[in-house]
Amino acid sequence: MIDWTRFEDLAAEVGPRRIGEIISIFWEEVDAAVAGLTEGPDPASTLHFITSCAANLGFQELARASQVAELDVQAGRPIDQATLMTCYRESRDAFLAEVGQHGSAPMLRSETVPKPHHS
Repeated sequence: MIDWTRFEDLAAEVGPRRIGEIISIFWEEVDAAVAGLTEGPDPASTLHFITSCAANLGFQELARASQVAELDVQAGRPIDQATLMTCYRESRDAFLAEVGQHGSAPMLRSETVPKPHHS
């Protein structure tokens, strides 16, 4: 579900303070994007945004699910918002449960990673 190598590489690149900020912003942005997906003017762009953010952080399953939804929108099919939100929550929960088990840098300890504001 999570590409820990990708996440660890990014964490090492940006440092402990920035990776915490990035994760916090990710939670906020994706919560809002998924929640308002069907109401926004351009769902394909929103889904592309989610796909890119998720892929950059190593959230592979979320990136795949969002990419499939983006292709559905482009083909004129409806968005399965519930499935996308479930995938996001499961990815987030897996990340929070496993973050302390990966990497040797202190930035990857679960207590240094901010928790999401929404569930």
